[in-house]
Amino acid sequence: MNSIKFFRAAFLWTLVTILSHSLVRAQSDLLSTLKEVSAQLKTVKTSGNEWKQSLRANGLRPYQVFYEITGTDKKGQTVTRLYEFNLADIDPASIKYEAKKDEMLVKMKAIKGHGFIKEKEGEQQVKYVSEITLYADQIDNAKALTAALQKSVPLAQKAMESKLKIVSKYSFLTDWLKANVISLNAAGESYKQGITYAEGFKNLRVKLILQPGDKGKVEEEIFDFNLADMDERNVEMGVSGKWIYLELATRSKQGYIKYVKNGKVQSNEKSVRFYFDDVERAREGKLILQKLLPLAGPVSDELKPVYSSLADGLKKIKTAVKNTPEIGQSIVAECQAILSVNENGKVSEYRFAWGDINESSPKIKVSGKVFEMSVETRDKQKFIEVWKNGEKQSYTSSFDIISDDIESIRYLPEIVKRVITDCRASVKPVSPKPGMETQFINERLTNSRIVVKAGAQVLEKAGKCQLVFKRTITDGKNAGPLRYELSLTEMDASSVEMVIAGSSVFVNISTRNKEKTIKSFKGDTPSDYVNMVKIECENIVSGRQIADTLKKIVSDCKK
Repeated sequence: MNSIKFFRAAFLWTLVTILSHSLVRAQSDLLSTLKEVSAQLKTVKTSGNEWKQSLRANGLRPYQVFYEITGTDKKGQTVTRLYEFNLADIDPASIKYEAKKDEMLVKMKAIKGHGFIKEKEGEQQVKYVSEITLYADQIDNAKALTAALQKSVPLAQKAMESKLKIVSKYSFLTDWLKANVISLNAAGESYKQGITYAEGFKNLRVKLILQPGDKGKVEEEIFDFNLADMDERNVEMGVSGKWIYLELATRSKQGYIKYVKNGKVQSNEKSVRFYFDDVERAREGKLILQKLLPLAGPVSDELKPVYSSLADGLKKIKTAVKNTPEIGQSIVAECQAILSVNENGKVSEYRFAWGDINESSPKIKVSGKVFEMSVETRDKQKFIEVWKNGEKQSYTSSFDIISDDIESIRYLPEIVKRVITDCRASVKPVSPKPGMETQFINERLTNSRIVVKAGAQVLEKAGKCQLVFKRTITDGKNAGPLRYELSLTEMDASSVEMVIAGSSVFVNISTRNKEKTIKSFKGDTPSDYVNMVKIECENIVSGRQIADTLKKIVSDCKK
């Protein structure tokens, strides 16, 4: 064991030594090249101005340089500008010399035109720019200066990469973020910002609190988001006025960032910005985030609730379904469930079986200011019974569970998938005793609501392979008793199916090949032969039981 520890210690020491030597070598090569650049910066006189130039490097970060130029005109008036930038931001292909009247210029631009070059005039910050112009006193000087600058860019990139070796430790990275996303002051302007981590989320849930200064107005903005939702591939630097920002975008550009202004939820956003007053600090922040965000996913997985049983899963669903500021919600925690929604006094109910839901359908989506977990039935069949203010509506194939906080439903899809599977496996078929099939069916056709709507319905057995279905219609042109005589030898079990039509559930019994062999009567008067009989059912549950029983009756006839 001691030998293993010694080996690990020796390996780490060797690695640190190699990295240290690499950093020293990279910085040494860069400093040597910067001396070449400085040697080519001459005092240049033109017909109208005199230009004095100098370049120096940041001692700790030599890839960060300061170019100072002082111009003096014929009247003796001078202007001094200081440019602070990172050579690694310069596009080497952009470094070119050109003659302009009596001036020999050397120009260089930032990569992709990013304005990461800080320009100061005197002690006041002027702006961020994307281009710098240097001066040469003749063509040979211009060529030498251009070559030295082009040589310095890749060396700066190498030195920066060697310097910015970020530790991939989650706690270090989250601590850095909190310590460096702070209020800013520059040139008389302030930008108040700070972040906090919500308890119980292992520093995943971030609240970015902003108080941007705007003509004396004090407004508080809060961006509430989870680091696990952010995409390390979408961390971009940019410039806004006097500030450098890092913009983080969510994975797949989902609107998972809650935006609150002065205490009121405004929207759900897809990106958020941290502001800095220093390009190098922002650059380090970008590397920090690119290291941190991939680690957030595994940390989020540690917070996933444990699914221990079907009862536990149903309880977790019940806990997750809660009121929002504008909508009341509750759910019956059973496999045969009822979701109740109260919106502005309008009450809706969704009655369904979890076993009917497609286990791959639960997904979280954004809808305006809220988050929704949507579910859908298998094959999009309309097996969800809908009621509004006590009135039955058309059946549907989907519904949503709503939340104003994504964290309350973040893991709900996984729980629901397990519940769907377990509910489906726990279903015990309800079937009649032998010889009691028609009685079993008739017990499910005597519900008062069905009688009022569809009229009295009765199924009678008239022989081993003969059924008589009677129905009494109470109003309309077909009011009165109807009777249908069915010969089961003309049918197959596959001829029996449950059908949803609007707000009604039917069990249809059809003849083989749709032949019109079912004799019908209006009262006692024979009517047209038909190929199908419709039995109206109370709901999906009773419809399934009736359909399964009729299939058994038809199959038994074949024996």
